Amino acid sequence: MNNDSNFDSGHLQIRNGILDHLASGQMTPDMFTAYYLMLARCNFATGVWHGSAERLVAETGGVWSLRTAQRVLER
Repeated sequence: MNNDSNFDSGHLQIRNGILDHLASGQMTPDMFTAYYLMLARCNFATGVWHGSAERLVAETGGVWSLRTAQRVLER
């Protein structure tokens, strides 16, 4: 894996409460996907994710349209 990944060991820690947000509708499945991708690619030392809607489109393998990625980031 590349050096800008936080799960080189094959694991990424995610808080359990995030599932409550999905179940309550506070978070959509697309929002969860973006959360996961940003968490996986952020710099843990700084807490900063250097990305964009275009990066999310690439990270989803082109499954998301640019507009979908923009919409998710706006929420």
